[in-house]
Amino acid sequence: MWTPGSEKKTYLPVVENSDSGSETDGMLSGRSNEAHEVSGAKSRLRSILWSPWSLHGGLVLTYTLIFLSWSTVHRAQTSCIEKTSYYSPALEAASEENEIVRWNISASFPSQWAGPPSKEVDNAWQKYTNLGALILSEEDLIKINGSRYSARVPKEVGNGYIAHVEWYHQLHCVYMLWQQTYPEWYTEEAKMREKEPVLWHEHLDHCAETLRASIMCHADANIVPSNWVKGRHWPHPNYNLDHRCRNFDAAYQWMYDHQAKPPPGFEMFARPKEGGYSEYPDLPFDPFDKGSEVPLKKEAE
Repeated sequence: MWTPGSEKKTYLPVVENSDSGSETDGMLSGRSNEAHEVSGAKSRLRSILWSPWSLHGGLVLTYTLIFLSWSTVHRAQTSCIEKTSYYSPALEAASEENEIVRWNISASFPSQWAGPPSKEVDNAWQKYTNLGALILSEEDLIKINGSRYSARVPKEVGNGYIAHVEWYHQLHCVYMLWQQTYPEWYTEEAKMREKEPVLWHEHLDHCAETLRASIMCHADANIVPSNWVKGRHWPHPNYNLDHRCRNFDAAYQWMYDHQAKPPPGFEMFARPKEGGYSEYPDLPFDPFDKGSEVPLKKEAE
């Protein structure tokens, strides 16, 4: 239904033209001038956009955006391990593609690592706890904030510092603590307890402290449910769970490949006879603690 005022009317602006006295001429002239100005603006914009400098700037901006996009994605892919780990040259063996591994730690499940002890069990442990030392470069020593006066590799072997990977030390500690539960098999370790009880306790305390610090550092957040088990009064925690793990075979292979290779029969860990090293009453906490310098012996004239 039509109602008054329902129709919208569009009016062109009246532009007075001093050269023409008619109102109609003014309206037509106004439309012509407006169209001319719009056309001129478009022409100027087109010439600016297609100028060599504009094209160059556009290409620079495009490449910059592509580079920033690539670097952002690259950082996101490579920084996951770096954000959750302190610097280590061994991180090159750690892949972003972690494995989902379901642990089987049931009491009745056989394990190559568990007792009763045997030659096969010892072989399983010793594969990963009898590796040689690494040669750490001075650059990497600084990056890990290690002691600046660390023991150097003998010059007959290479140029750098004696080192190993932390998992190697931790496995050694687990192995040693486990050995104490079978003194009838590991008789030499049992004899040490009787002959040097102070040193024996220091070693075991050190290993327990190492594992305690590592566990608290990594704070495994996996949740452990419980099950009713026949013959047990309380619900028993079920540790058979999925874990996201690094590829340990790759970590082992990295350390195996980077072992120092001393000449046959060469004593890798002998104290340098000619001197020229730093000595401490205990392991230094401050990386810049120089300790007591053992000077180089003067050559006989």
